Amino acid sequence: MRKAVVAVIAATALVGGCGGESGSAQPTAERWDPCSIPADAIERTGLDPHFVKPGLGEGIGLPDWDVCRFQGPSAAPTYFVNVTSSDIHTIDDARNNPTYTSGFDLTIGDRDAFRFYTTATEPGRDCNVAISVRTGVVVFGVDFKGGIEPTRDPCDLVLQHAEDLENVLPGNEK
Repeated sequence: MRKAVVAVIAATALVGGCGGESGSAQPTAERWDPCSIPADAIERTGLDPHFVKPGLGEGIGLPDWDVCRFQGPSAAPTYFVNVTSSDIHTIDDARNNPTYTSGFDLTIGDRDAFRFYTTATEPGRDCNVAISVRTGVVVFGVDFKGGIEPTRDPCDLVLQHAEDLENVLPGNEK
């Protein structure tokens, strides 16, 4: 659990860790709550619809972000999907973050996206995708539970879940 919290903090706090101004126009809408993803959408992507944990835990806060944590399939939950949302940061903040490695641009649905690893966790145990939304940025992250050896590539998993849930995200800023 501790490594998972570190990964979420790294994937969210470090997006804004570059300092300075955001890379594009300021969002005009209220921050989107990632825990508002409907249970049927969570279930359709293969996650456990009964495991929805807002925030990072008692006493842990990230003021620029809303965080929601979902667990992998209930039959054998080996990983978590963390969904974070910011109305202050943008996808360009992720692109310009020097602590993100192996990043590259992609498109999910018709949205601008950026896939990356963080330096906060062991290689092969996490992967993240930042997606541009009307309200700022949403970051999907997959990390495996401590002590469990990954049986699937975390980037394959995060892309699957991000693609499956793209339709419930706030509209594009276009």
